[in-house]
Formats: sequence, C-alpha cells, structure tokens
Amino acid sequence: FLHARDAAEAIVQAEKLDGCHVMNLGTGVATSIFDLALKSADLMSYCGKLYFDHNMPNGQMVRCIDSGRAKTLLGWEAKIGLDEGLRETIEWYLASRDAKLVDTSHELRQPQRGDPVREGSN
Repeated sequence: FLHARDAAEAIVQAEKLDGCHVMNLGTGVATSIFDLALKSADLMSYCGKLYFDHNMPNGQMVRCIDSGRAKTLLGWEAKIGLDEGLRETIEWYLASRDAKLVDTSHELRQPQRGDPVREGSN
C-alpha cells in the first residue's frame, strides 16, 4: 500500500527521466489484508466484529512491492508509512463527513422565480 502523495512525488520525478522505464512503487513493507482491516478498525475506534471467510480468498492476501529500481533511478523512497497514511486519511474522511453533515448550502431545492439560469440547463 502506498500513499498518494508518495506516488505523486515518484511520478513527478520519473517524468524527468529520459526514455521509458518500468519500476514499481511501494513501501517495501508486507501488509496483509487482515492487518489492514485491524489497523483501520482500531483507528476508527470500531468495536464491532470483523469477519473473514477463509474458504473464499479473493486476490492477494499480502501486498509487498520492491521499489529498488525507483530508488536507483530516482533516488526515491516512500516517506509515509501505513499507520501514518491511514491515520491521515481517516482524519480527513471524518472531517469531510462531519462538514457534509453540517453544510446544507448544497442541498437540492426547487428552482424559484428570479433564480439565475445556467447555460445548458433545461
């Protein structure tokens, strides 16, 4: 798992290279889906149960990328670890969700006489 800011940084650096280069981007840390779910639940203060159906695995159970070539070609390494990235993302999500619960300026309403008409609207 890789934070979007780390990926964006690597892509911007790769854009400066001459020619076409294939490389992986990742943290180099193996993370199981089970561990990801537990970390997410903990950071969300989720007290319910998590269920995993081990009879029907789907996809990779552990994800780990070797980004050694990115380090060699770009001098790039991921800076944001999973815990920090999850914490930041969850804080952003909660703040965004709470703001949407309070902000009613975008609520749908029936058009009123005198409302400006937008081009292209029917």
